[in-house]
Amino acid sequence: QELPAGELRSSSTETVVQIKGRVPTPDAFRQIIVARRAGQPVTLGEIADVRDGQEEQESLALLDGKRALFLSVVKAQGQNTVDTVDGLVRMTDEIRKLVPAGVQLNVVNDTARGIRSSVKEVRSTLLEGAFLTVAIVFLFLGSWRSTVITGLTLPIALIGTFGVMYMCGFTLNV
Repeated sequence: QELPAGELRSSSTETVVQIKGRVPTPDAFRQIIVARRAGQPVTLGEIADVRDGQEEQESLALLDGKRALFLSVVKAQGQNTVDTVDGLVRMTDEIRKLVPAGVQLNVVNDTARGIRSSVKEVRSTLLEGAFLTVAIVFLFLGSWRSTVITGLTLPIALIGTFGVMYMCGFTLNV
């Protein structure tokens, strides 16, 4: 750390005085004064074991048992998860071309998979429900006219529902 300590002025010059808090060698750490006892300085080397080494590891990311760099991307509130993931995958494909040989760039967790699966299930359920409704109307009423009316009413009701959802800003992939 470098701290300004003031200025030295003479009739012809002005010099800024700075305290340089850089420690050039590990041995210099041992000489740092941390306290004074009975007027005598107490150095860091007297109260601690000072060694040159790696910084203490606070976190670790492993992928298939190998060290990895983990990057987590979180969508902003109110944004579409599927669109965010699709954009991230496109960006990953572009970045993959720029990384050096031997470096792998992998998407490990895709939160849009569950949403896509749910939307697919909703579509499937809607189609099955519409088919069963039309079949049951025909079987119980035995009238082609009622069956056709029911068959046309269901898609119109769904289109209206999804239209209102769209106008209100709602989507199925929330």
